[in-house]
Amino acid sequence: MRWRLRLGTDANNTEWRRQLSRTYHRRGEVALRAQLVDDARGWYEQAQTVRQALAAAAPSNAECQRELCAVLVMIAQVARAPQDRIAALTDARAIYTRLQRDGAFRDDAEFARIGAGLEMLTGTCLAATP
Repeated sequence: MRWRLRLGTDANNTEWRRQLSRTYHRRGEVALRAQLVDDARGWYEQAQTVRQALAAAAPSNAECQRELCAVLVMIAQVARAPQDRIAALTDARAIYTRLQRDGAFRDDAEFARIGAGLEMLTGTCLAATP
């Protein structure tokens, strides 16, 4: 609760906003592990809202872009509607491809896992699309 109050008093503090998005993301992970998919979706969507604002404010900040990409992958996993899954995957793939092209996270294992997750989800989506 204290972080929300601090965030409310200084919405321009990027580090607090990043921490808030990470908290939302972690709560989504916990909910997903507990098979509370609707709860997970809500947490991931809150993380996405914060991360989109951060990424838009700093388009050259590779870490903000990567964090947005990661949450879009999670949103694709918990999306109810196929079009929501496809939209999240399309956005995530665009960010991932740009970061990969720019060499932002060369030899980074977590970044590679995001790419593998994107490939897996894209394959699943394409297989499920009539």
